Amino acid sequence: MAGARKCCCDECLCPGDVKISADSTVEWITHTVSSGVITVVDHEGPCITYWVDSDAGDQTETGDGTELDPWININTVFADACIKHICTHQDSPDGCPKVKILTKGTIDYTVDGGSYNYGRNLIFEPWDVTTIEIGTSSNDSNILYGVRNAEGVIWKEVSISLSHDTTGTNYTAGAYGFYACDSSTFQNCTTNNDAASDPTYYLTAALSSTHGFNGCFSSVFDNCNTEGNAEGSAYYGLYAVAISMGFTGCLNSTFHNSITIDTASAAYTSGNSIAISSGFNSCETSTFDNCDSTSTSNGNYTNATAYGFSECDSSTLLNCDTISAATTINYTATTAIAHGFFDCNSSAFTSCAANATASSPATACEFACGFYSNTDSSCSSCTTSDKICNDCGSPCPWDCDI
Repeated sequence: MAGARKCCCDECLCPGDVKISADSTVEWITHTVSSGVITVVDHEGPCITYWVDSDAGDQTETGDGTELDPWININTVFADACIKHICTHQDSPDGCPKVKILTKGTIDYTVDGGSYNYGRNLIFEPWDVTTIEIGTSSNDSNILYGVRNAEGVIWKEVSISLSHDTTGTNYTAGAYGFYACDSSTFQNCTTNNDAASDPTYYLTAALSSTHGFNGCFSSVFDNCNTEGNAEGSAYYGLYAVAISMGFTGCLNSTFHNSITIDTASAAYTSGNSIAISSGFNSCETSTFDNCDSTSTSNGNYTNATAYGFSECDSSTLLNCDTISAATTINYTATTAIAHGFFDCNSSAFTSCAANATASSPATACEFACGFYSNTDSSCSSCTTSDKICNDCGSPCPWDCDI
């Protein structure tokens, strides 16, 4: 495959003494941070170009990666020894150009990077339109992944849409857009994921979860949008749990102009149901500039919890807005809790706005704060909705930050 490439110099000597030279240029971005403000820096440099025109169904490879005979499986990129050699720079000089992958076609299978770190030297961008769409509706309880284990990759204008429904005796439905893609750059990327677990088997729980970006730490997120909807319904089961999160475990990262919309709904008529939604969760030591989160949780029986930013300790947040709403629908619910910025300790908030509401028709604790439990943090020019604390004890045992 790589042997079909144009050769002219010794700078990038691949396995088998294949010599490959740059044939085009590629653009990419980085972020610089000053006083919490993220500046996008444009770059351009030489690259080696490969082409992918994906066929449906995770096909066996027949192409050679050239424009006239493109690869038909995007995972061939991660299996190619020459690309791996150039991008990881393990034995080749740092002067090697980047590798650009122009991609189009039908990608209805998981893209798996194989857990190699490509050092941000591997760049995917659209040849036409790059979309990854995977869906299943059956008794299959396997979690769906759009892209996983692709470290140190630059993704430009990639759209992922996953839909996972489970019924019958299986109870787990999960949809992860980008998973374990640390040290990467995501530019104008979107995820739209749905997961629904509706088991009909007696004494079976219902577990559903959606994640836009999960475990993508030390990464750059620029103009990235996520939307997730998780539903768990167990009318004859043990319990129902629904979790929807936009960015999870993306610590040590920069987030610029990124938006999350997450909805979690859990229903069970005679036992526990837990609905949790959070836009940015466990993204410690990060910088957020112009990021918005809308989180909604609906719990049929016991608990509903909604957060905008949660457990993002030691972070800087500028011009970030959240809308968080938690609702328990009926029965003897336990709690409805909503916070805009929650448990982001030792952080600095500037010009951030939070709107949080909690409601329950039952005699249950309703507790909502725009800013809550952000220990040793500072707020400058921030605004918040009014505190809600009903049926949680008299007087209310908790105080909002502002």
